Amino acid sequence: MTKTILPPKHLIIRSSTILFLLTFFMLNFLHCASGITSRKLLYRDFKSGFYAFDLDEIAKKDSDLIKQPLKHPIKSISEEELLAALGNLKFKKESSVGNMIYYVFAKEELDDMVQNIIISLAKIREDQLLVVVSKFNDIKSVVSRDNRTSFLVFVNEEGLNLVFGEVHQDMIGIETENYYEWSVIKEIQLRNNYNPIRIIPSDEFSFAKVKDYDNKMWLQFPMNRLPKLKYKVRKTEEPKIELLDSKNEETDSKSSGNIIKRDID
Repeated sequence: MTKTILPPKHLIIRSSTILFLLTFFMLNFLHCASGITSRKLLYRDFKSGFYAFDLDEIAKKDSDLIKQPLKHPIKSISEEELLAALGNLKFKKESSVGNMIYYVFAKEELDDMVQNIIISLAKIREDQLLVVVSKFNDIKSVVSRDNRTSFLVFVNEEGLNLVFGEVHQDMIGIETENYYEWSVIKEIQLRNNYNPIRIIPSDEFSFAKVKDYDNKMWLQFPMNRLPKLKYKVRKTEEPKIELLDSKNEETDSKSSGNIIKRDID
């Protein structure tokens, strides 16, 4: 009669643990591989992360779109200038009622972000870009969730460049309390992307041209105009609603008690 010899119980548990960890790290690696990789963490807190990203990591066809040399590290941008550049940005999103106009960043979100971007731009090398990932819940209710915004920051002869990837992206299915999960982002496109969200044009910046088209998620602020920018104090953080038919705006507002017109100007 053949006697089966089983391995000790502690070896079985150990093997199972090792297999679990290998599976976990493999899945995590695959998850990260779909987005921006090889980024070096400069600083993070519970709601934002700042990374140095080597220009060589960008696909050759895309890196050629960035005029070089880059002017890094840079210490000439003040907090007041960056607050005005970021704080005045708005974007438009379509809804069944009309266009919803939001600020890209809540004022509370900017309070720490601006200073951290200034510090990070003074640390990255001339062959690096700055990657910023931020999450914020401007509604702050029991049922509301954090939204994520991701963008590149760099300075060259065109001025201060901001290239947005996600803007107010709802993180459905993502554990927003786990930094190593919510900070993983997709590649930020330098070419025209298909994001339905668009930054609202302003005299303060221009959109970068990619071939003959404007990338309306890539903003360029001339350096000589930054000192002239002023942060516009907000009356409210609530979105502004542009009704679909502006001629019948008054009639529509009276006929539907659910339509509330808010203004953030």
